[in-house]
Amino acid sequence: MSATKESARREIDAGIIVTGRRGKPYYVLGLATFLEGDRDKGIELLAKAMDFGYVIQLNMAYLQSLYDDPDFKPMLAEQKARLTSERNRVLSVVCNDNPYQSFWQPEEGTCEQFAAESGN
Repeated sequence: MSATKESARREIDAGIIVTGRRGKPYYVLGLATFLEGDRDKGIELLAKAMDFGYVIQLNMAYLQSLYDDPDFKPMLAEQKARLTSERNRVLSVVCNDNPYQSFWQPEEGTCEQFAAESGN
């Protein structure tokens, strides 16, 4: 087992599933497993990472084989839907009655775009 996988496995075995980036031990173990050729187990572990809230980056050239995997594509669609939902929840607050107004404002045009996208 590679040092990367061993480290992730130790974290999981110790009950550390939420790190600075939620679900990261499962992501690290899943990605290493996938890239080593155990596709099914890798996908399973990556799904678990995503269940814990880990967001898979979509701009990493070395992950192209993962992005192209037919079993991974629905997981990415699910991730996109979750992120869109979270974005909409935040914008529904800050574009209407922003409790953070004194120190943060959405970028100009964001609320108009949000209103158009959500039908408000």
